[in-house]
Amino acid sequence: MGTIYTLLNDDLSVQIDAMGAEPVSVKDRRKNGKELLWNGDPRFWDRHSPILFPFCGRVYNGKATADGIPCDIPLHGFFHSRVAEGSAQKDGSLVFTETDDAQTLARYPYPFRVDVRYRLNGRTLTVETAVTNTGDKPMHYGFGAHPGFALDGPTEEYRVRFGRRQAVRQVRFDADACYPVGGSDPFPLADGDTFSLSEAQFRVGSFFLCDMPDSVTLLRGDDPVVTLSYPAFSYLGFWKVPEAKFLCIEPWCSLPAHKGETVEFSARPDFLHLAAGETKTHTYTITFH
Repeated sequence: MGTIYTLLNDDLSVQIDAMGAEPVSVKDRRKNGKELLWNGDPRFWDRHSPILFPFCGRVYNGKATADGIPCDIPLHGFFHSRVAEGSAQKDGSLVFTETDDAQTLARYPYPFRVDVRYRLNGRTLTVETAVTNTGDKPMHYGFGAHPGFALDGPTEEYRVRFGRRQAVRQVRFDADACYPVGGSDPFPLADGDTFSLSEAQFRVGSFFLCDMPDSVTLLRGDDPVVTLSYPAFSYLGFWKVPEAKFLCIEPWCSLPAHKGETVEFSARPDFLHLAAGETKTHTYTITFH
C-alpha cells in the first residue's frame, strides 16, 4: 500500500491508493458512509479497481515479445503493482504519474509516462488515463480498467442494461475462460438491451462482450446501482468470484493472448500503437446512483 489520497464532495468520499493509482474506497455520504466499491477481502479478491497496463489478462505460457525482444508480463501488466507519484490539482482532481525505469524496461522495452487523473463531480467519478510514448520508436500496449462494485444481495437479484438497444456479441474464450480463441457469437438480450446475472455465469471465470453500446447500468431489480460510460473501449468484461459479494465491470481496449499464441506486441491488431512522442487518453466515467 502507498499513500492514500482523498476526493470529497457532498455525495461521495473517494480514496485512491498511490500503489497502482487504484481507487480503494467509494463511500456514499448521503447513505451513512455505505461502501460502494468491493472491500478487497483477500479470501476472494484482494484488489478494488486496478488499472491494467501494458497488458490485459494473461500471456499464454508466459511467452511475449515486443519488437522481437522477450518480455516478462505478469497478469494484467505491472502498473497496478507499482507506486505512482500523486498530486492534487487546483480543480479538485487528483493526478498520479508513473514512468519507466530500469525495472520496467527489463520486462517491457518501451519508455513511457502514464498520467491518471481522477475528477469527482456530484455522484460521477471520471477517470482519464493519458499514455505517452517518451521513447524514440513506436510503442505498443494494451490497456483496461477493472473496477469491482459491492453487491448487497444475491447475484440473481441483479441485471445489466445497456444505454441503448443494439445487437451485442460475446467474445469466444476457451473452456477455462482464460484465453480467447478467435471470433464471437451473438449474445442474447431481453428487450434488446438487458440481461440477467447468475452465479452460474461465473463458474469458470469471466465473459467479455464486443460490438456493444458504450454505456451500461447495473440494476438491482429495477433500481439503478451504478452506470459506466466507456467511449472508445472495444470490449466489456464481467467477472466475479462465485459467492463473493462483488461484480467487476471492465472496459478494455485489448484482449488477453489467444490460446496457444506467443504475443508479439507490435503485431496485435487490438493493441494501441503510439508514435514517438505521441499521447493517447483513455476516459471512462462511473456514476453511483
